[in-house]
Amino acid sequence: MRQLSTRSVDHGGWRAHPHHAGPIILGLTMLLLAAGCSAPAPETGQPAPASSSAPPAATATATSGEWAESVCGAAAEVRTTLDAIGSGITFKPAADDSAREQVKTTLNAQVTAVSTSITALGSAIEAIPVDADGADELKSSLTTSRQALDEAVQAVSAGAADVSKATTAKEFVTAGSQTVQAAKAAKSAAATLLTTAHEAATAAGGDLKAAFDSAPSCAQPTESPS
Repeated sequence: MRQLSTRSVDHGGWRAHPHHAGPIILGLTMLLLAAGCSAPAPETGQPAPASSSAPPAATATATSGEWAESVCGAAAEVRTTLDAIGSGITFKPAADDSAREQVKTTLNAQVTAVSTSITALGSAIEAIPVDADGADELKSSLTTSRQALDEAVQAVSAGAADVSKATTAKEFVTAGSQTVQAAKAAKSAAATLLTTAHEAATAAGGDLKAAFDSAPSCAQPTESPS
């Protein structure tokens, strides 16, 4: 019987029999085709493409009403901080240096709180949207009222500064009394601002009136006890 040839092909270190070469080449070809058809895996650390753009941020409008609560709430906070002026401290003529320093420190902290609330009120007024009839007039009226309130608060700050500079018992007591009185005047100015806002919104009607009517802090202000 004739024997089949068993000669092998030398491939630099490994030997393959001719009758094995066909299946090997076919297998490699199928692997390459499969690799070419599959989608490449995303690289580690690369962000996935966004499917859609994010929706635009909501813009405050006259109909939303949040701005009315913001303005009235800020004005109410001004009144609250003004109410605190002089609370917890006593301007006694017989107070020693240590007691006076404690009063000065407390009073300065109270005045700082008022200044912070005034700044917040100004920001709230600036943020009033003007997309409704009468909004421009309302914003203008509140800006004017806020300026008058700011002047009243400056008188409070000046009084506190006089308290800090006082070197005698008389100066200390006089400056303290003037500061408390200035705080009461400023508190009235804050109440006037709220009244102005309420009247302007009522006169404008429509969305502005609805916004004020729906805001709890925009209720007609009443004088707080002195």
